Amino acid sequence: GQGAADGQSSDDGGADLGCAPWTAATRFTTPMRFAELASSSAEAQPRLSSDGLTIYFSSLRAGWDIYIADRSARDQPFSNVRLLAPVNSTANDVGFAPSEDQLSGYLSSARGGNSDLWISQRAKVSAAWGTPVRLVPTSTAFIDYHPSQSRDGLTLYFVIEQWDQGVGGTDLVVAT
Repeated sequence: GQGAADGQSSDDGGADLGCAPWTAATRFTTPMRFAELASSSAEAQPRLSSDGLTIYFSSLRAGWDIYIADRSARDQPFSNVRLLAPVNSTANDVGFAPSEDQLSGYLSSARGGNSDLWISQRAKVSAAWGTPVRLVPTSTAFIDYHPSQSRDGLTLYFVIEQWDQGVGGTDLVVAT
């Protein structure tokens, strides 16, 4: 089906993030397990880099941490699965979302006690990711997680739980 061969993720929220060819008539192939990424632990929140050659995902292998794997071409399997250091901390770290230019990455981390949004940056794609910094003032005093940035980098979508300004127990929010 559309998207399956080019590695596009259905997690990116709509035409703003590159889903323009998908319609209600789009049919996808049967889901297939990424055996090369799997472990006996839970895996979640996969995010592809804009070139489709790097995947970031959360895993409960030793507490929730962010992992990374690479491949040489979109039609090749991922390899070299490893922790995304120094992005991870001793707290739960999940949902790493790289920007379109792959120089910034947003994540949710409980390193401050509460789950907040953090940003890791690097000077060039070949450089290591930097130690995350809490995203202020976007992070709230509530539980913030699952960040997703628009392709143009001007909008950040995320979830807030138990927000005093929210409608339900969990709310989708947007910051520009």
